[in-house]
Amino acid sequence: MNFRQAFQSLDLPKLSRWGAMIGAVSLLIALIIFLAQEKLTNEAFAALVIGVIGLGAWMLIAPDELRGWLSGRQIYYGTGTVVVTVIFVGLVSAGYAVVQRQQITGDLTTYQKFTLDNVSIDAVNRLIERMNQVEQSGTEADGSPLKITAKIVGFYPRSQLREREAADIILRQFVNAGKGKIKVEYIDPDENPLQASRYGYGLDSASGSTIGPLFLTLVDENDDTRGFQPLVIGEPNERNISTQIVQLLVAGQFKVYFITGHIEDEITSEASLGLSKAATGLTDGLGIDVAELDLSQVDAIPDDASAIMIIAPQTDYSESDIAKIDAYIQQGGRMLIAADPPYVDSRLTSGGNNQSFLKDGLFNQYLWHEFGVRFREDIVSDPLSSTEDSDLNLVVQQFSSHAAVANFPNTSPIFSLVRSIELLEDTSAGVPEPDTNQGKYVRSPLLGSSEESFAEFGLPDADGNYSLTLINLDNPTDFTEGVDIRGPLTIAAAIQLPLEDQQTVTPRIVLVGDADWMTNQLVSQAANSYLLQSLVDWLIGSADLVTPPAASRPDLLPVTVSNQERSRIQLITLILLPGLVLGAGVVMWGTRRRN
Repeated sequence: MNFRQAFQSLDLPKLSRWGAMIGAVSLLIALIIFLAQEKLTNEAFAALVIGVIGLGAWMLIAPDELRGWLSGRQIYYGTGTVVVTVIFVGLVSAGYAVVQRQQITGDLTTYQKFTLDNVSIDAVNRLIERMNQVEQSGTEADGSPLKITAKIVGFYPRSQLREREAADIILRQFVNAGKGKIKVEYIDPDENPLQASRYGYGLDSASGSTIGPLFLTLVDENDDTRGFQPLVIGEPNERNISTQIVQLLVAGQFKVYFITGHIEDEITSEASLGLSKAATGLTDGLGIDVAELDLSQVDAIPDDASAIMIIAPQTDYSESDIAKIDAYIQQGGRMLIAADPPYVDSRLTSGGNNQSFLKDGLFNQYLWHEFGVRFREDIVSDPLSSTEDSDLNLVVQQFSSHAAVANFPNTSPIFSLVRSIELLEDTSAGVPEPDTNQGKYVRSPLLGSSEESFAEFGLPDADGNYSLTLINLDNPTDFTEGVDIRGPLTIAAAIQLPLEDQQTVTPRIVLVGDADWMTNQLVSQAANSYLLQSLVDWLIGSADLVTPPAASRPDLLPVTVSNQERSRIQLITLILLPGLVLGAGVVMWGTRRRN
């Protein structure tokens, strides 16, 4: 048999059908490779060529079958069914890839579970209104109009690009609702570790959860943060985002007064020991109004005071001042006191030691008799948890489980020159003294020094009384047995009524044995700004008011899905369902062929 006879003996229609099926599959493979690689690779080009040749041979050799397929007539041996099925799979794959890449979404649920809730939309609208009000009432330093934008920052490394795409589904809905006033920025923490560290991304909180990956902050036209501490959103879902927006709005209901008149640190001072950065952080970062208040100039603390803050006073408070503070506290007031040790302070015109919260001082006695807590006349030395330059500069690592610091990230605030705090539990195992109100309150340590620390009470004077008057802060003394107190020591504490007594009034007090941590020289550090935010949040109770329906509706599901869920959807839509159709076609083809 010669070549011509061999060629004529071939069943060309049958071969063309096989070529059509192989070609269709090859075209599908080329399409999938192209969509996956986003370019025409050598493999994709080879599959494309095979596909064109296979389908082209079918069209040339069996044009009647092609016309029959196009005209809707029954297809010989089911070849058209197989081809159509393969093409259908290809179209579904291509459509799925395009929708996924473009993040095209649609909500076909009856209750619109995958559309922003009305409460979330209302929160966004209120946030826009508030930013517009701030813009209208202020200008930039150079006199140009102020422009503020809410920015959601997401930290996603390259290994989590799929998670980033999933998060973008919900984030784009907030961006669209924000009408230009909300934007999203994605940062790779591996490529920009400084930004990740600044936000606190990836750190473990005291409760064991991980900080991030989403944060909410306000920025100006130059993308500079308004305030120093972004709010942590957490995982990317509607309830988390809307809750933080509401918290930002709720914060505008609060006002904090910084007490003056006793040589306290000032919120208007931009010096290293000033509080201008802390004030700016509270105002711009948390939306809390701040003002100074001289107790000698008022009959009572104003009714709009959400909390008062007493930062580094150098002289004692008078009975009149204390009476005004006590009246405020008994009505459910909130107070934070940050006090430096009684060492020589240059802010005193006399050049002597500051006289605040001495053991026999009026204010310290009031704190002891009323709440069972007071400041000691010492300075804490901690060789284990301190900076390299001095054992008196503490790197705070001991946190309690109290709500005021429970969600604090796994990072350490820096304290400089710290005094310890004595609780009633340290003196009498919590047994109240006669004729005091100590038994009414619950005292809780918040921060502590290490076990190797000790409370340094200074050197003896001519009368043998130990004090910090003669101590050299550059070269402090060692532990003195019988005088100094070994650690661990409480350096911050919280006071409140027992839970059952918090029905009508809920006074809250925080004592911190240092004031430098919130001054301009230290408060910009991430851990210090976190601490200020945490303490103020607990004091004023802003978190207690953030209970929007969007954060508590059980039927409000997250818009995003996990990798496992996405893979399951792909398996069903791209393989199982088309596979069933293709299998049915093959079975039909085989049946007809046998018949």
